[in-house]
Amino acid sequence: AAHLNPALRLRAIRGSLAAVAHLNNPSHPAALRLIALTIAEGKAQGKPASVCGEMPGDVSLTRSLQGMELRSSLMHPAQILAAKQ
Repeated sequence: AAHLNPALRLRAIRGSLAAVAHLNNPSHPAALRLIALTIAEGKAQGKPASVCGEMPGDVSLTRSLQGMELRSSLMHPAQILAAKQ
């Protein structure tokens, strides 16, 4: 963790990969913990962390991501209004 690569990107298991689609669960405690640790380590090193894809636009996860102090996310434009509320 002390040598976090600034180019490190957390890649989620994509539902489009049939062989691993059953593993796609962004709200799994292990996935959330990994994201929280990545955000915290990036902050400690003065490096930004962001989450992109469907997860930041999922209103059931918005508060969790905010609680992790996530400050940057990319989502489909149709999801922005719901995520802001």
